[in-house]
Amino acid sequence: MIVKKRLRKVSSSTSSLEEDQQRDTTTFSIRLTHDERDRLMRAAQMRGCTPTNLIRIATVERAAHILNTKQRTSFPFKTVANEIAERLFKTIYHSLSLEDYQYTEDPNITVDVPGLPVENLTKLKEAVRLGGAEFLNLILDFCEELTAYGRTDLPEPVDPFADRKTTSEEPHAVRKSRRLSR
Repeated sequence: MIVKKRLRKVSSSTSSLEEDQQRDTTTFSIRLTHDERDRLMRAAQMRGCTPTNLIRIATVERAAHILNTKQRTSFPFKTVANEIAERLFKTIYHSLSLEDYQYTEDPNITVDVPGLPVENLTKLKEAVRLGGAEFLNLILDFCEELTAYGRTDLPEPVDPFADRKTTSEEPHAVRKSRRLSR
């Protein structure tokens, strides 16, 4: 790997944002196979950025992830990871009261909520290996979706006809009038 330190003196009158960003930076040179290059190009295109910017962002993010999870910080990564692991794979014992189930004669019912089968650990490991942070973000997206109903911190859906004085039948009427006008 080739490392070059770039110290560029830029006059304040001609400095552009790009030149300011390149000042006092380090350049790394990497070698990619043809398949790796194609994968990088496709991923950059999907993200709407250049391959160089994708490499820079991914490298800085990965370095931060490693530093955050391998040393003590103010965020309890290991505790949260342990809580998730226990919820997924440990059997939970929960006692329900008579108020929970009114139609039973036993006032204390114990329900065992089994953890996921061990085979799912293999799937989880593979998903994390292949999907990395993107996979974890998918989990968070699903959690957001599951908890969206009833949350008060989310905006209301947009009503497409809120600005008009209409009835709920207008979308059908608009479609019908469009068909008739053809």
